[in-house]
Amino acid sequence: MDWEPRPFDIEWTRQLLSKIKEGGTWGQPGSASSFTFYHSKKEFTVEDSQCTNQDMVNKTKKVLGILGWEERRQDAV
Repeated sequence: MDWEPRPFDIEWTRQLLSKIKEGGTWGQPGSASSFTFYHSKKEFTVEDSQCTNQDMVNKTKKVLGILGWEERRQDAV
């Protein structure tokens, strides 16, 4: 993926994360996917079985990686 997030994208995501509680879920508009966040370990999971925009999900994962978050394997939940 050649896309690189803008500083605005990173800050927007940082602000979003500050509003989500431990184990809280964010339904991503435009992709029909949801991200669940585990602040205690700085991990997240993605439920995207109905995904309509995988590119958007991949961009979000890239921004989360820049912020130091790691995707947790579904079987580790």
